[in-house]
Amino acid sequence: MEDEIPKSRQAAAEHLNEFRERESGVSFDRMKQELADQPQLKQDFEVLLEQTERSRAQTVERNEYVSRVVQELLQNAHDVDGCGAVVFTLTPDKLVVENDGQLMTKSNVDRLCSFSRTTKEDSESIGQFGTGFKSVFSVTEEPRIDSGYYHFSFNRKEPTVPRIDSERTATEETIITLPFRTTGGAPRESIKTQLLQDLSEYLKYLWDLEIVQVNLVDNQGQTEQIEYHRRSDGRRQCVVKLRGGECVETDCRKDFTSSVTTTDDEERDLTLSVAVDSAGAPLETSRMSRLYTYFPTQDTIPVPFDLHGEFELPDDRQRIAR
Repeated sequence: MEDEIPKSRQAAAEHLNEFRERESGVSFDRMKQELADQPQLKQDFEVLLEQTERSRAQTVERNEYVSRVVQELLQNAHDVDGCGAVVFTLTPDKLVVENDGQLMTKSNVDRLCSFSRTTKEDSESIGQFGTGFKSVFSVTEEPRIDSGYYHFSFNRKEPTVPRIDSERTATEETIITLPFRTTGGAPRESIKTQLLQDLSEYLKYLWDLEIVQVNLVDNQGQTEQIEYHRRSDGRRQCVVKLRGGECVETDCRKDFTSSVTTTDDEERDLTLSVAVDSAGAPLETSRMSRLYTYFPTQDTIPVPFDLHGEFELPDDRQRIAR
């Protein structure tokens, strides 16, 4: 597939229609008809189709953790070429995420329109618009994506079939809009907690992101702005949290990185991170240290430092694969 950013509304619509046709059930119905006079093949095909649909449904359900949504959206932004800033705007009824990186390409959209399609590029990124993006269905029934000339949405009942909105104006950034679902519990407070309490932790090893801005809009339309900045002075790597322009929190560490050889004879980097003070001196800590693969896992280690590496993770990314 030619990896391109469409240069016109027509080109974008052609790409989306291609994926829509591929992901719709039309071809399945046609195949059933063609197999009508071959009972055994028809039965085998229907079993395969049932398994496929069950797999899709389970993937959506498995990813229905509201607690992963901010991580997944940060992953997608971090993996975009040229992305240094991300803006989250949380209103009473939706979450909007914007990034300033390269607009979506045809292959980016292709991966959004699939649960299992992968490429070499996928294996070298954290998230990059794939199965993990389907976690947004834990907070919304219909996520919308605007990126250049691409304007489309998905519906939870057909999570890989793009619904095209060709009348919208082209954008200069990629914008993901998640109108909150109205059933199953309101997700806003969980999202707010992730944006206010967890972002410093999430940003530790997302080296390409320099600024994450959070806009909290209340029921009266008043906006509170929080910013997270990555800073380095040669001695420390810091994530600085600003509220109303005032520094309210600083999380600093000293990183030590070395290359190791895996059992598959692959070279991988491991980063050991020690919490330090403003002078770069190690801090005493009583908390259990954690293992990271860009984001924190649930695995802890009884040592006074955190450890980051490209460990193999299962789909839920919660623990390192054994």
